[in-house]
Amino acid sequence: MASIIFSAKDIFEQEFGREVRGYSKVEVDEFLDIVVRDYDEFAQTIKDQERELKALRERVKYFDD
Repeated sequence: MASIIFSAKDIFEQEFGREVRGYSKVEVDEFLDIVVRDYDEFAQTIKDQERELKALRERVKYFDD
């Protein structure tokens, strides 16, 4: 499985330089807030599935013995 490079905290705390003709800081912050929530939910889903997979592997191992 590929390693995760950024945590939700990394995304939330990311700072970008400003330029004269840049994007709206408010819009970017609002979008990144949504990305962080999605990222947290996705990370939790992965953890839940890993726990379920471990439990299922243990059940299969129990029946194989």
